[in-house]
Amino acid sequence: MPRFSGTLVEDAPASEPVRRPRFSGRLVEDMPQDGGGSSNGYKMARGAYLGALDGASLSFGDELGAGLGAASEYVNSLLPESDVLGTGKPGRSYAEIRDQIRSQNRQAQEEAPGSYLAGQLAGGIASSAPIAGAGLVGGAARSTAARLAIASGTGAGAGAVQGFGAGEGGLNERFKEAGKGMVIGGGLGFLSVPAGAAVGRGLNYAGDFLASRGGPVGRSGQDLLQRTLADEGFTLEDAARRAREMGPSAMLADASEGLRYRAEQIAQSDNPARSGVIGALKDRSAAAGGRINSAYDNALGPRPNVHQTLTTMAKEAKGRADPLYARARAENLPVDVNPVIQAIDGQLMTPADRIAGPSGLPADEVDKALSWVRSHLTDGQSQRTGIDHLDRLERRVRAQTKSAFEGGRSDVGHALNEVGKVLRGQMRASSPIYAQARQTFADDMSVKEAFETGQKLFGRKVHPDFLAAEVADMSDAERQALQLGTRSAVDDAMGQVRNGSLKGRQLLDSDFNERKILTVLGEDDGRALINSLQGEQAMAETAHQAIGNSATSRRMDNPFRVQQRTAQDRAVPGILRSAGNLNFGDAAFRGLEYAQDALGRRTASTMAGELGPALTATGDARERIVQELLARGARREEARAVDPKIRAVTEALIRGGALAYGQNALR
Repeated sequence: MPRFSGTLVEDAPASEPVRRPRFSGRLVEDMPQDGGGSSNGYKMARGAYLGALDGASLSFGDELGAGLGAASEYVNSLLPESDVLGTGKPGRSYAEIRDQIRSQNRQAQEEAPGSYLAGQLAGGIASSAPIAGAGLVGGAARSTAARLAIASGTGAGAGAVQGFGAGEGGLNERFKEAGKGMVIGGGLGFLSVPAGAAVGRGLNYAGDFLASRGGPVGRSGQDLLQRTLADEGFTLEDAARRAREMGPSAMLADASEGLRYRAEQIAQSDNPARSGVIGALKDRSAAAGGRINSAYDNALGPRPNVHQTLTTMAKEAKGRADPLYARARAENLPVDVNPVIQAIDGQLMTPADRIAGPSGLPADEVDKALSWVRSHLTDGQSQRTGIDHLDRLERRVRAQTKSAFEGGRSDVGHALNEVGKVLRGQMRASSPIYAQARQTFADDMSVKEAFETGQKLFGRKVHPDFLAAEVADMSDAERQALQLGTRSAVDDAMGQVRNGSLKGRQLLDSDFNERKILTVLGEDDGRALINSLQGEQAMAETAHQAIGNSATSRRMDNPFRVQQRTAQDRAVPGILRSAGNLNFGDAAFRGLEYAQDALGRRTASTMAGELGPALTATGDARERIVQELLARGARREEARAVDPKIRAVTEALIRGGALAYGQNALR
């Protein structure tokens, strides 16, 4: 075994001097005829590399390479051999190097044609990348005709340059090749516009397909929903908003006629999803009565003991108002009664009487009633203006008004009612405390009358305009009594018919009843009740149309139902029988038919299975589905959007690759 000398770095023998490899002085080396070895991988890499140089240089690679190589070798020949870069020998000429590069290119193209083609395409695309990135070639915001013209012209120019570079021989030969290149480049440039559009559409389709996946409804179902709503001028947001207004039990199928029709088609198809749609609609219909009662309870309060509630309510309001009335009487502030006297005189005297004086005709019942009120306001010399006296007079006027209406003397009642309104208005304006007391509670009789008005609310004799005038003059206690009476009227209407829920839905069908309920409840609460009942109407219509209708004619145009074969179709021989009769064409045709039917059944089943739950979901489940659909729709819109600049870039890149290959392929 050799022994260790103790030296980490041994001295090198003098007979083996260390030599540094020298630069040959050539940028373009001579290549062996076998391509540098028999490795297919090497040949493919070399072919791709040389093809890329040719495509990127617009076929000027041989000239450029020869120019650089000749210049380099000439400089190196001037340097002494002792210099690292020096050769001390004459270099090759430009023509020698050019011919060598051309020979290498031809050899690489023969040995690896596929790799050389791929390199040419990649080089052509790379050479057009700067222009494509600027969005100039192809006309990003231009019309199709303008883009075709620009693309053809640009392609012709690039083709001419490339043909000139690819030509071998004298100048005349190069110009001939440039002419050919211009024609080829112009044609390829023209074709790059539809090719770019086709690629863009393909990318958009792929992006749209991917964006539509992952939600509760697939791409076909999303498209059907969008088309159905668009036919009615709606969007999914519109349908969702309508469903929310109807309440938590509403479905998307209730929001439009088109969506209701789709639910009907599923329910009347032979699809397995029909049972889920029918079950959801039946379960909801069974709970309609409870929902309608709840809607009225939320708006008017639950069903009470009318007598007890009315008595308690009046007693509590009177207890709050009495101290206020006592304070107002104690203050006994003066009231301007001149407007009241003018209102009386305006009814007692005609315009002619006001000019010529009283006519002296006997007084009728209206004159007597009004004269009685006037006598309590003034004796002709002075006026009685204290709140204490006028409060008692106002109560007596209301009593006289009620008595006149009940006794059939409506003319007297209307005359006293108008005067009473003016009197109360003046008293409220003069005494804030009296106004507060009057707003809280008038008297037991007024509360009872308000309740009775509510009981008759849906009758023809209660006009919305007169009701609004009455409510404007009511105290809080009277308005509560009016709502209580309205609740009693609803109970009476629903209790007197067999289908109470149907009657409850239909109570507010007329415009007059809508206006009256808005007067009683106010705009917000009234509109909420109306929306709920209208929603129940829509829900009932959905169930009736989807379950109750036969709609035979509609079944024929049903995307969820596979068209059944007719007797004539079944009489045609099947696959095995056709094959047995050696009718192989018929057998293949029947096979295609069966495959088409199977695909149709699968598509219909999938779409119905997705759309059925989406159309019949309620509450939070409905909102989740809507949000998922909206999110998918937004993603699909982004995926389908064609950016004109991207289209122009695609056209330019396709044109660059086509020019790089087409110049050689089409010659």
